[in-house]
Amino acid sequence: MQNPASTSARRLGLAFGFGNMGLNIMTMLVTMWIYRRYCPPDSASAALLDIGTVSMLLFGLKIVESFTGFTVGHWSDHTRTRWGRRMPFIAAGALPLGLSFLVLWLPPLRWLPAQSTGLYVFFTLSAAVFWIAFVTVQIPLFSLLPELAVTSEARIALATYQTAFTLLSTGLVMIGVPFLLHSFGFPLVGVLFTGLAMVCLLSLPLTVRETFCGALDPAASMPGFAASFTEAVRNRSFIIYLVSKVFAQIGFQIVIMTIPYVVPTIIGRGDKFVGVLLAGTAAAAALTFRPMRRYAVARGKKAGQGAALLALGFLLPCVFLFGRLDLSLNVNIAGAHVFVPEAWMSAGLFFLLGFPIATLMILQAPLMGDIIDQDEVNTGLRREALYFGINGVAMKIGIGLSTLLMGALFHTFGYTVGHHLGVDLCALCAGFLVLIGYIILRFYPIDKQMEDHIRSTLDARRAVI
Repeated sequence: MQNPASTSARRLGLAFGFGNMGLNIMTMLVTMWIYRRYCPPDSASAALLDIGTVSMLLFGLKIVESFTGFTVGHWSDHTRTRWGRRMPFIAAGALPLGLSFLVLWLPPLRWLPAQSTGLYVFFTLSAAVFWIAFVTVQIPLFSLLPELAVTSEARIALATYQTAFTLLSTGLVMIGVPFLLHSFGFPLVGVLFTGLAMVCLLSLPLTVRETFCGALDPAASMPGFAASFTEAVRNRSFIIYLVSKVFAQIGFQIVIMTIPYVVPTIIGRGDKFVGVLLAGTAAAAALTFRPMRRYAVARGKKAGQGAALLALGFLLPCVFLFGRLDLSLNVNIAGAHVFVPEAWMSAGLFFLLGFPIATLMILQAPLMGDIIDQDEVNTGLRREALYFGINGVAMKIGIGLSTLLMGALFHTFGYTVGHHLGVDLCALCAGFLVLIGYIILRFYPIDKQMEDHIRSTLDARRAVI
């Protein structure tokens, strides 16, 4: 006979994970392909917009989006409705998010030709609405996880479902888009993935019932935004985690954005091979779920995060070697000569990258949950959206800096088939930044022992209320 609690947790995980797919589809499609939509690697003259200008615009919009996250997070924490604190924001932001996402892939080139002022204005306005609507949905949605799952084990389990659906949607984008682009082009890709993302996103308010765990101290009241923000940025655990994650995020984001350029310029294959590379990454990531879940529960989330950052920091610079050294492999197996071309050696590298990438995806929300629990121990308040809002600001700034850095390297050193040193250098920069993130994480104080102490303290307080 099935355990009812286990069945309920599985249903919650499936519903929450499926809802999260919508945001990740949009994130991955924009991250990987928005530059290709407006700045193809065939030649600089084929660009609809200048790649340096696009990088500056996206950086500026990321700054605007990040500070919008502050407002949304604080507002969501203070909201009280019969639908909950988070669901009203998710429902209200979904429609403008979907519409703005769609039009980004359908620029009216008949009326706004390449490099025209009108096209720059169109791109800027569409991207601005998209990122503001995105953060309006994202911050409340991410704030649900620590509320829906209270214990460390439950959070890792729910985050595993979230990561599984994230990888599924990532696979759809990474593997499906190159094949669809080859046959149909960006307009159909935009329509199909907008529809899928909206189905996933709008299912969340229908399938997940929001619960609210209020302040432990009945006399405690929410301080104002300035006071809450000051308390959060004085939280040593949060700041160390945040700075470490920003460095890692910049490096990781650079790699994601450059993959559609790496394949045609460095590896010398067509867009379909992007799907082949990333299918291996997704396969390795899927193999990571169960062992990493057990490892994090047994050894602590800090240990798992550190191992993933260290592995990623050493693997990413290997991309720089392809096309510079002959990395093809000749081996004799039982007397038979086997030749492995360099392209398939690159597929092996991207397979290995799947293990640390999946680990970082699984642990990011549970790590934030520990920090929020520690804040609750110290203050008696639950401020999920505030912390996720500040985290969002930092991540958006990191993403903005990654677009700025990638754009500068591409603009200065080249990103086209015959001139791609900028693409090569991105891999080296990414590995270096991730390793800085690893060094900073070593000072993060919430290890396994402290996790258990925080959890037992909260359980003891709730037992007497």
